[in-house]
Amino acid sequence: MTTLTLPRPIRLPDPRLFAAVLTVGILLAQVPALLRVAATPDLNGYAGIDYRLYMDATRDWLATGQFYAPYQLAGPYPVLFGDILYPPVALWLFVPFTILPAFLWWSVPIGVTAAVIVSHRPRWMVWPILALCLWGPVQIHVISGNPGLWAMMFVALSTRWPAFGPFAFIKASLGVFGLLGIRSRSWWLGLAVFCALSLAVLPMWFDWLTALLNSRSGGGLFYSWQEAPMMLMPIIAWLARPGGRYGQPREPFRRASPARG
Repeated sequence: MTTLTLPRPIRLPDPRLFAAVLTVGILLAQVPALLRVAATPDLNGYAGIDYRLYMDATRDWLATGQFYAPYQLAGPYPVLFGDILYPPVALWLFVPFTILPAFLWWSVPIGVTAAVIVSHRPRWMVWPILALCLWGPVQIHVISGNPGLWAMMFVALSTRWPAFGPFAFIKASLGVFGLLGIRSRSWWLGLAVFCALSLAVLPMWFDWLTALLNSRSGGGLFYSWQEAPMMLMPIIAWLARPGGRYGQPREPFRRASPARG
C-alpha cells in the first residue's frame, strides 16, 4: 500500500526581515549624495547656515531691540535668505543658544525625537516609510540647523505628552502638526503656557504679522512644506505603535470548524 506524501508547505520569509532590508536599502541609497555634499567646502555652504542666521538675528535683537528688518515692516518685499519669519515667541528658544554650545542645537532635538520614535516600537510595516521621511530636502534642513528641528521635537513629545504640542507653533508654517493631542486637557494647559510666553513679547507680534503680510514668496504661509516629512516621522511611529490605530496585526484567517451534531 502506497503512502501518499504531501508536499511540505512553503514557508514565506519573515516580512520583518524584508522591511528591515528595504529600510537599510533606502538609507544606504542616500549615502552617495551625502558623501558628495560632505566633500564640498562647508558642506556646500549649508553647514549651520540657518543656525548662524537666527543666532545673529537674536544677538542683534538683544543689542538693538530689532528682530525683523526695517524693510520687512515698510512694505511688500520678496522673501530672500536672511529674512526672519519666525514669531517672536521663538526668542525663548533662540536666546539661551546665544550662550549654550552649538552642538546642543542639533543633538537635543534629534536625540529626543529619535528616542521617542524608538520608544513607540512602531510595527515593521512603517520602517521603510520612516526611512523615506529622511530623504531629500529634509537632510538640508538638518545640516543647516533649521529651527524646524525643535518643532519636530515638540511634535514627537506631544505623541506622549500632549502638553508639548502647542510649542510646535514656533514654526508657524508647520503649526498644524502642533494640534496633535488637542482633545487632551494637558494640551490646553500647554497652550496656556505658550500664550503666557507670547504675552511677554506681545508688541513684537504686530511686527511679525506685518512682516508676514508684507512677504512675497512662492509658498506663502506654507513655504516650509519640505520639512513636513520630518514632522510626520514621530506621528507615523505613534500611529503604528503596539495598541495604536495601525499597530494591531490583522487576525489570521481561520477556517470555520464544522458544527457537531
